[in-house]
Amino acid sequence: MNQDSTSQPPVNQGSVGQVPAGSGVTPAISTPTPVEPSTPIVPVVPPAQTSAPVKPTPVVVPPTGQTQSVSATSTPPTPVATPITPPSAPPQPTDVTSAKPKYPFLPTWCPGCGNFGIINALKMAIAKTGLPKEKFVIVYDIGCSGNMADFLDMYGFHGLHGRAIPPAAGIKLANHDLKVIVVMGDGGCYGEGATHFINLMRGNHDVTVLVHDNHRYALTTGQMSPTTDKGEKTKSTPEGAIEEPINPLALAVSNHASFVAREFSGAIPQLSARILEAINHPGFAIIDILQICAVYNKKQDLKWYRENTVSLGAEHKTNDKGAAWSQAMRADKLPVGLFYKEEKASYHSQVSELQSATLVKHDKTSVDLEGILAEYR
Repeated sequence: MNQDSTSQPPVNQGSVGQVPAGSGVTPAISTPTPVEPSTPIVPVVPPAQTSAPVKPTPVVVPPTGQTQSVSATSTPPTPVATPITPPSAPPQPTDVTSAKPKYPFLPTWCPGCGNFGIINALKMAIAKTGLPKEKFVIVYDIGCSGNMADFLDMYGFHGLHGRAIPPAAGIKLANHDLKVIVVMGDGGCYGEGATHFINLMRGNHDVTVLVHDNHRYALTTGQMSPTTDKGEKTKSTPEGAIEEPINPLALAVSNHASFVAREFSGAIPQLSARILEAINHPGFAIIDILQICAVYNKKQDLKWYRENTVSLGAEHKTNDKGAAWSQAMRADKLPVGLFYKEEKASYHSQVSELQSATLVKHDKTSVDLEGILAEYR
């Protein structure tokens, strides 16, 4: 891509590749307090005896470095026990909607991975909704992005590779009061799951899809993905990729998605604000999140993204599908920001059976299948 002087998106350098703070575990046992050498040892007077008691010789603590001499008739001193603080209760995860949410496990991604920025942005966005965590369900795909299932303390479903979107649609139809978020990689969404991606946006299912786009199948050690640039050498393309990369945003704009955006994982405040906007959008929302893979895609590092991305300016009209298409098709730079947004009826709002209540609240005791099954007997 050509480099020009076009303004760059804000990049939060300090947030790239950092492990979220506040996830430490408090030690179970506190350190015992040492006894000072100068502490006197108090002798113990023996109990009363029938014969004349032997008068104990006082025990004198000698100065440091000298040997203590104790009379043979003296009573041995009682050891002074140092109190040990009992084990504290294990740390309890804090509600995700608290001001400073805490989570029980530390992420295990590689240092420098863009997933650290994404998980921080997602937690910030969820907290800003003001909704309790039981109102969210996150559906995870397979891959580095899917490992986020181990690091978030809320309802989730771990799907098969490329199949995270269909369960998300089913969850939303079963209980459309829930906020449903999909977390998956560029390979799972634009490769194995491409047909699900295309058809859910056509129906405007009310789910938010966050695609971790590092242009590689990273968990399987760096093979070419659908967004890998033509000519790039990877483990699966040692002589260079032959195929042209997919353009997910042009596909989304032309295929009736009602919320289309792209952001960079290093710009955490900007990404978090976009995720919050997507969660509150009543329809299919896709955010293609550009991210660094510090191990298997060293070319597209922080410097590369600074030079090859550009923010969509205020002059861009987000309700203009033609303008969104033009920006998505740019070959000189990768625009970041909100490409297109349209307010229209979501899928579940057009299902007649869901007009009165969510499916889970329907009366199941009055269901009679006899009439339906009679014709097949």
